[in-house]
Amino acid sequence: HAERDDVVYFSPLHDTTLLVGLHHEWRLFRRYEHSLTQNADFAVGRYDEAGYAAGGIWRARYAIEWQPSRRFAVSAGLERARGYFDGAVEHSTGVVATVRARL
Repeated sequence: HAERDDVVYFSPLHDTTLLVGLHHEWRLFRRYEHSLTQNADFAVGRYDEAGYAAGGIWRARYAIEWQPSRRFAVSAGLERARGYFDGAVEHSTGVVATVRARL
């Protein structure tokens, strides 16, 4: 709950996001513990922020993951999204990268 409205950061009284999506994963190559996999995600939903009209949002993401062993994986991809900030539509494009290691 925000108590001040003169702050320089995002501080709504309340906001709610609802997203529903699909995830598709397909393996391009696998040999023993080594694998190369593609992932695609798409989600749509609604965003509601106090004091502004609610609106539709979406996010699409594509990534490729290389896993040379059961303990290590690295992935990279692109993401495009549509969102709302203070009632205005915003689009964003970004690079997504992940490194996963099991100890």
